[in-house]
This record gives sequence, structure tokens and C-alpha cells, in this order.
Amino acid sequence: MSARRKRPAARAASTECAHCGALVPPRARACRECGSDAETGWRDEEELFLESIELPEFDEADYRAAMGEITGRGENSSRRPRWVIWVAWILLAALVLLFTLAG
Repeated sequence: MSARRKRPAARAASTECAHCGALVPPRARACRECGSDAETGWRDEEELFLESIELPEFDEADYRAAMGEITGRGENSSRRPRWVIWVAWILLAALVLLFTLAG
């Protein structure tokens, strides 16, 4: 009886990772170098890192309070400074005076 030797199956060639360029084995589910895979959309390291960062929830009231501290305008950050209102009134009065004298 002669034992038949099995031929080794033809190996598929490794492919190149779309992001980092490392060789990815044929049956690999993810790149060993950067971790990109079909689920993550073959993202690069920076995108994967940014996804892992947990950011706090945005709170409008906290934002307004912080901006008030920075600008020195307190809680009511939507109020205009008084000098802007005075300049607007002076310009309006000057325009009215100009039109009455010209007409």
C-alpha cells in the first residue's frame, strides 16, 4: 500500500492594508498593525483613537457660564455692552439731523 501524499493547498497571497500598508494574511479579520477591519471601515489609527475618547455631554448652561467667566460679562452673555447701544443712538440721531437739514 502506498500512502498518498496530499498536496499542500495553494495559499492565497497576503493583501495589503488600505490604511497602513502592512501585509494582512488571507483569512485575517483585521490588520495586525492598525486594527482596521471591515466593520470599522478600515480606519486609520487616528480615527480609532478619536473614537475611544469619551467626551462629556454638551450643556448649554455650563457653556454660557464658562463664556461669561472668560469674557467678564457674567450669566447674561447675550446682552450687548452699553457703549454699543450709545453709539447706535448717536449715529441714529446724527442721521435724522442730517436728513432734516438737507431736506
